[in-house]
Amino acid sequence: MALLRWLKKSYVFAFYAQYRFATSFGNSAWGEENAVFCMGLLLGTLSLETICAVALVTHRTPVNFPKVAVLLWYSLLLLFIYWTLVRKHQWLTYKSEFENYSRRKHFFASLGVGSVVALAFIGIGVVKAAIRVLPL
Repeated sequence: MALLRWLKKSYVFAFYAQYRFATSFGNSAWGEENAVFCMGLLLGTLSLETICAVALVTHRTPVNFPKVAVLLWYSLLLLFIYWTLVRKHQWLTYKSEFENYSRRKHFFASLGVGSVVALAFIGIGVVKAAIRVLPL
């Protein structure tokens, strides 16, 4: 049970870090929407990389992804993120806790989120090596 709680808090902190980044440009009204979009890109990229990495390891390349299926997958991810975090502002229950973190804890937690985001976008090379996009 403690592992699930830790995973949920990590998931919400990743959203919170992206929310803070989105609001740092001065437009806090669109902060949640921008964070949902960024989380969708991150989770979509990570899931696509996982599929392609398994395909590369098992020598089943090229992987065929119809564009409609990819679009549907990203849409479902955005709905999932919205439903789990933004609907009724459920993530705000953790916001005060995250803002009370010490500077050191906040720095390392944000560094961890930034590292995951950077590795996810560096891993696009894995996707390029294994993917063949089908036309509509």
